[in-house]
Amino acid sequence: MRVVMAEGLHDRAAELGESLMERLRDLAGERPSIGHVRGRGLMIGVELVEPDGEPDGSGARPACTGVALRARSECRRRGLIVELGGRHDAVLRLLPPLVMTDAEADAVLERLAEALEAAERGYLEALGRRPR
Repeated sequence: MRVVMAEGLHDRAAELGESLMERLRDLAGERPSIGHVRGRGLMIGVELVEPDGEPDGSGARPACTGVALRARSECRRRGLIVELGGRHDAVLRLLPPLVMTDAEADAVLERLAEALEAAERGYLEALGRRPR
């Protein structure tokens, strides 16, 4: 903890985490499988939902374990390690190191975006539906 405090890593985690969550929320506008982005510092959760699912009374679309499993596999294929958790194991959990650089954060987001696109496409094609 002394090193974290002395190096200002807690401030860096808060700053970079907020930046990552903002960019992930922007990505949600492009990726229909992203339902909600939440987190604290660099502990970030990306809830994955049915890409073409109907919202319930509160506006939330159904969680989608199928997309989450495919996304985890696609992430791994691209060198990213993510965990699944949350409701129906449909939340991608990102837990990057406190010392992650801006360039590394950019690479993570790029790979994650590619993985989500591939996961959505594969999921919908497996169901016989057309990707958006």
